[in-house]
Amino acid sequence: MSNLGSSEILVIGVVLLLLFGNKRVKEFAKKLGKSEVELKKIQEEYKNVLTNSVSKEDEEKEEEVAIKTPEKTEEPDKEPPVTQGIQDPLA
Repeated sequence: MSNLGSSEILVIGVVLLLLFGNKRVKEFAKKLGKSEVELKKIQEEYKNVLTNSVSKEDEEKEEEVAIKTPEKTEEPDKEPPVTQGIQDPLA
């Protein structure tokens, strides 16, 4: 985009004022301001939707991982007890 200085903007404003008159330029400026506010609202809503969507996807992935990951069972530190009456044939 081209860089407009203050003098160029002033010339454009004077030309618009001469072509359209004071009343129409004011109406145009109001509509432009309202459009800018509306655009900012839409932008904010879109950002919120994306943020919520991403956070929901993250939660779903965490739930899937939790479901797929088996729970850790405590491993016994001791050997299982030997039942009486059964002998090891290799011993």
